Amino acid sequence: MSVPSVKLLCMSAAEEKIILSRIRAGLAWLTPLLFILAALVALASGLAGLSSASAKTLGVPQNRAWGNSAGMLQSRPVQTPQSLELQRENSIGRYDLALDDTLAAESTAVRTNADLVQEIGTRADAWATRQGLTGTPQQLGTWEHTYARDLLERYQSLFGDRGLVTERSWLGKNPAAYGTPASVRLDVFEPNTGTVWDYKFGVTSMSAAQRARIMANVPGVTSITEVRP
Repeated sequence: MSVPSVKLLCMSAAEEKIILSRIRAGLAWLTPLLFILAALVALASGLAGLSSASAKTLGVPQNRAWGNSAGMLQSRPVQTPQSLELQRENSIGRYDLALDDTLAAESTAVRTNADLVQEIGTRADAWATRQGLTGTPQQLGTWEHTYARDLLERYQSLFGDRGLVTERSWLGKNPAAYGTPASVRLDVFEPNTGTVWDYKFGVTSMSAAQRARIMANVPGVTSITEVRP
């Protein structure tokens, strides 16, 4: 038996007519409301997609979830074009030597450590010129020093350890952590001979005070040489 038939047994025709009329009126009001809600959901979804597309077009960095070695999700650090470019510049030195056409000759060339350090400095300066790097003298010096360090380490890893230590900090004749107050950091140091090399890519020269600090904090120093391209 249908529901209307049940109602016919429980109420008069007039009452049933009133109730059915109210139901129809309610449905008539509910239908457009559902359409409005559906339209709002579609609009919100469209705006979210437009925002994401605009961010990509404008180059706005976005955080994304990515998996680590353990398979867990974590937030990817925001990387600006500047930070990505710096990473690229810092990594070039590690591969420049391996891609050099004279690689075979490099491995058999007879050169002193002084010759090698000088050539590394020359290559670092030439690299900065090729890249067209711009910035403050401090920034340019940092990039060239980083390139020289990476290239020398790469050379020694390919052709054998020459006993040249790069970017080591010293304090009170002992090794010190990077950034230790009052410590000195050497561009290149050969402990076996006590030779210190200091790259100078700008116009300034090593001051007497800097030389004194090196002599006071680095063990066994016998000579300090400025290296210019």
